[in-house]
Amino acid sequence: MDVHVGELDATHHDTVQLDAAEPGPGQVAGEELRAAEVDALEARTLKILLEEVSHSLTVAAGADICRHRWRTRKLGSVDTRSTDSVPTMDQLTVAAASGAARWRASLLDLLAIVGWIALLSAAAAVLRLWVPGGVYPTAPLAVDAAAFAATVLPTWIYLTVCESGPGQATWGKRRAGLRVVSQRGRETAGSARIAGRNAVKVLPWQLAHIAVARLILGVGAPVVIAVPYILSLTIPCVSIVMAWRDDQHRALHDRVAGTRVVRAVGR
Repeated sequence: MDVHVGELDATHHDTVQLDAAEPGPGQVAGEELRAAEVDALEARTLKILLEEVSHSLTVAAGADICRHRWRTRKLGSVDTRSTDSVPTMDQLTVAAASGAARWRASLLDLLAIVGWIALLSAAAAVLRLWVPGGVYPTAPLAVDAAAFAATVLPTWIYLTVCESGPGQATWGKRRAGLRVVSQRGRETAGSARIAGRNAVKVLPWQLAHIAVARLILGVGAPVVIAVPYILSLTIPCVSIVMAWRDDQHRALHDRVAGTRVVRAVGR
């Protein structure tokens, strides 16, 4: 009898252990629910991480664009977007002059030229007092030569000597913080380039002299007066448009001579 009761207890104990080892349907469903919640949490976490990475990349790209725009504005024409053309050190050390700075320099130089013309006018007035009849050229070519020698040539000399000198700038350019260099950005453009640059620059002035002198003297065919006068207006307009559209703000005389105007070091 005792043995039979012991066997029954052992059998009951084994049955309890089997019931505990085999989960019921409710327990299985709960574990599946918890697994689904864990998977959803992991997916949500992964989505948040991806969004953070995407945001970081967007911010970095925006910063790169801002840096590129700032650098392009500082360097003038150096295009850092393309890896095909790597900018040289000369290009990186000279920044193209802005249009406003070039206008300011031109106006200052114009004041110097007007001062020279005023000095010539005062000298001519004094000469008239000493020589009432006056000795003035009347032939068209003589008038052209006189106008060239009195105004155009001194202006060309002033521009060429100053821009080919150590400062590489006229008085107006120095005041505006500019200097003239070669197209490749070398330190000096050379006297020959500067001379050619300023010859193109003063050409409209001489053409205007030719047209106005013949108009005042009443000589020459209308076409001889009209063509130089139209060219004297067209050339500066074309030069201004070229400088406005060019990345380096190169005017006609810069393109012809292979020069460019840049900001001086430290400006």
